[in-house]
This record gives sequence, C-alpha cells and structure tokens, in this order.
Amino acid sequence: MTTLKVKYECDSDFSAFLKECNKIKRIAFNLFKETEDKVKVIRKIKESYKINFDLVDVSILEFQVGDAYALLKSCKERGQKKITFGSVHKWKRFNKGIITKKEFQEIKNSLPVLFTGRSNESFGNRKIKLDIKNKQIVFKRTKKDHYNLKLITSNSRWKLLEKLQSFFEYDSTPITYKLSKDFIYISFDESVLKEQEHDFIKDRIGSLDVNPNYIAFVIKDYNNDSIIFKSVYDISELNKTNDKNKKDYEVVQVAKRISELCKHYKVECVGFEKLSMVSKNHKKGKVFNKLVNNSWNRNKFINNLRKRLNILGIQNQEIVANYSSSVGCLDYPNETDSIAAAIEIGRRCYVFLNRFIKKDKEFLDVDVMFPTINRGLIKENWKSILSDYNPKNIGYKGIHEYLKKEKKLSELRFLFKDYDFSSWSSFSLKSYKSLIRNYQKISF
Repeated sequence: MTTLKVKYECDSDFSAFLKECNKIKRIAFNLFKETEDKVKVIRKIKESYKINFDLVDVSILEFQVGDAYALLKSCKERGQKKITFGSVHKWKRFNKGIITKKEFQEIKNSLPVLFTGRSNESFGNRKIKLDIKNKQIVFKRTKKDHYNLKLITSNSRWKLLEKLQSFFEYDSTPITYKLSKDFIYISFDESVLKEQEHDFIKDRIGSLDVNPNYIAFVIKDYNNDSIIFKSVYDISELNKTNDKNKKDYEVVQVAKRISELCKHYKVECVGFEKLSMVSKNHKKGKVFNKLVNNSWNRNKFINNLRKRLNILGIQNQEIVANYSSSVGCLDYPNETDSIAAAIEIGRRCYVFLNRFIKKDKEFLDVDVMFPTINRGLIKENWKSILSDYNPKNIGYKGIHEYLKKEKKLSELRFLFKDYDFSSWSSFSLKSYKSLIRNYQKISF
C-alpha cells in the first residue's frame, strides 16, 4: 500500500466537521470494547449520543465506525491495551505544561478523517472524487454541500495522480482517502502502477531474514536446489546515528537494491518473516531495548520493499517465522545465522507458494513449518552441543527447546562477527558516505 500526502487549499474551514468525526471515532472505539457488532454500535451512537447530522451524514458516520473497529483490531493484534488519541508525545507535552489543554484538544479533534471503498459500488465511497484535470479534489460532505480542494503538489505527482484517476474511474480498484485540516492522504494498492508482467523463472525464490543489525537476502532456485545469490547488509553502524532521515533513506536504498536484484534474477516470489513488533522490555539491557523498540524501523523497510515488488509485479508473501533461525542453523552449519535463517524462510515460502497458492497436489502433504529432518547428519554436525540429547523421536522443535533449556542456543548460531567473508564481495551501499556495508556472493 502506498500513501501520497498532498497539501490543499480551500475557502471553507473543516474544523467543526473534523471534530465531530473524531468524536464519533472515539465513541465507537470504546463501544467496540463491549461488542464487535458494527450494526449495534451504529444504532447505539444514533440513539444515545448527540451527533450533529448537519455536519455528518450516515455514510460518514459509518466510515468513522469502520475506522474505529480497524483501530481496535490493530491494537489487539499488537497486544496494545491503551491508546491515546492525539498521540502519546502530545499527551506528554500537555502533562508537562508545554502545550495547553485547549491546544491538546485541538490536536485530538483534528486527526485525519477516513473515507474508504470503491467509488463505483452501491455503498462505496462517493464522498471524495479526483478531478485532476482541474487540479482539485471534490469533497461532497452532504448531498448539498460540495467543496473544491485545490491541490498543491509537484509535476511528477500530477502525472501520478492523472494515472491513478484513469485507473479508479474505469476499474473497481479501491482507494482510501484521509482528510485533515491542511492535507489529504491518498492510499492505494501500488500494483495498479504495474506497467508489464514480470518475467520470472518458476520456483526461483528470494527470501529475507531481517533483524536490527543485519538484513540477509538469499535467492535459491528449487529447480536444481542451488543458491545462486546471497548477501548480508550490515546496518549496525547506521543504528548508531540519531539522524532519522539518514536511517530512513538508507533502509529504503536496501529495499530498492533487493527489488532490483529480484527483477534481474527473475525471482518468482519473495518471502519474509511475519512478525509483530511490540515495544517492550526484552530484559537484555537499555541498549538492546532502544535498538529493537526505537532505532530499527523494520516496517519502513518491509513496506517500501513490498511497494517496489508490487510495482514490478513480483509476488511477495509473509511467512510464519517460528523456529526459522534454529532450523536454518541446524541444516546449514557453514552459513552465518542470518543467511541460514533466510534460506529456511525461502524454503517455507516455496512450499507455501506451491501448496496454497498454486494448489500443486505434489505439495499437499508437505509441511510448511519444518523440513524433513536428517537426524544422523544433524547429530554429526552438532555433536558438540547435542551429544547428551538422545530422545526416541528427534525433531527441530525438540532440539530448539532442549538447547534453550540448556542455554546453548547461542552455540548454534554462526554469528556475523565470527564468519569469514574473505570469499565474498564487500562494499558500501551506493556511496562512500553510506553507513551500510554490503557483503554478497554470486554462485550463478
């Protein structure tokens, strides 16, 4: 999903409208804690709360209720129990007396308002319409009240907006708008920008293992079971800078590089870990907590990579990451831990693609989570830490739990700092000013 932030000008003031919409959203959010029935929540709001229907009609009310439900669902998935409307940062500034209560209330009541759905559906989004020919967006607040929002943006953006309008007028592709006091946010599926079909080699899979200090990328061809490309991006130096713009720019360059490699090597699908990163105390010290919770912008990297892959027409798939690092290290003892984990993510992506997407009958009984285990080989390769482990049925999960209990998991990892990269190419990413070091090896 890609979002364009575009400034607009309008003679009308939408402050009262935004305040009413944000009030509805907060009410609905709290009501959804009691019941997840949207119809009941909408009926309760209409009957029990004073809503100014001169400012908002029923369809706008339904948009805000839907937004509140999506927000609550997102909070539950992240394990977040509380939410502060208006942002925690602004709330802290209010508590410290840096901003007044009135200023904080204005911030809370002017959050962007959501409009979503397909414009050509019976109950879709009829409130906002692109009119790029006249360099504006038409906002239809009610049947009678229409406003022309004059857009202010660059020439390149106009070309993109023209292209989007042509898609959304004649196609059923959904588009989402968010309206604030000064900006309108336009979100859409970037795959609509795809100009041509991606020419791929069947069963050639790209995969990533992403962690705060290293990004590992592997391309494996399952037609002949060979790894044709592997690279590690060392971002440990980047994490030491406090320049957020520098961090964002650098990880976007990594995403760009990986997407270009996928196109060049004709990758069919790219797999990456399905993770839900929640800020918490990991009990490994302040430095580690800061690195994982704050410094490492994983979502920025993954979202940008997915956007680029979608535009190129390259399939991409989130894969459950449980035990991937342990399985990878057990099966590939001569690889650094991040590369080993990336190979295992790639195997899971390959199986998932063929079993659930292509519906290949040969993969009907193939396990996505764990490969067929070679017990003798694993015992031989890891006899230094598995000599005392002799259960009747040895398995990857059992080995992981045993090593975790014996506090030997770290001995399973072939860490980046201990790995010999002498046979790999090594260079700074893009320029000598880059804080990312790229190590790569081509076997193709």
